[in-house]
Amino acid sequence: MNQNHIHTSENPCWYALYTKSYFEKKASFILTKKNIENYCPLKKQERQWSDRKKIIWEPVIRSYLFVQARHTEFEEIRMTEGIVNFVYHDGKPAVIRDHEMDTMKRFFHDHSAHDFTVTQLNPGDRVRIRSGVFMNNEGLVISARGRKARLILYSLNMQIQVVAAAGELVKI
Repeated sequence: MNQNHIHTSENPCWYALYTKSYFEKKASFILTKKNIENYCPLKKQERQWSDRKKIIWEPVIRSYLFVQARHTEFEEIRMTEGIVNFVYHDGKPAVIRDHEMDTMKRFFHDHSAHDFTVTQLNPGDRVRIRSGVFMNNEGLVISARGRKARLILYSLNMQIQVVAAAGELVKI
């Protein structure tokens, strides 16, 4: 997220929102009814009930929702049921650049994007992703075990878990 992005009340920008737990889909629905563009990445899950299996759609990122809004819409967004607040950076709602949102949308749409490789990474290592939809993004390794790594992506101020292949994550 970048505060250097030019934004005015006339230019809508993307922002991340915190939501109440398990309120992501409902808040997204309410914002859509208010004609506020939003994005709630979902994944298909098969759930076993006592008498049947059921396919449900769950949020990929718990307690987060993304909106494209103008400053004049902030109060209406904050007053929306299930919204806790904007994600802040340096005391202001953090702006997510359009190309970062496009990258995130492609990532969640393209399931093969989960195939990165981790080699000898340790918590605290700074890394750059060498290929895929997050190519050239930098992150901080929170944990690494086997082929899985948990990263914080600086540009999105977001924590993700990836399965990585050798050479895909490079220490910087």
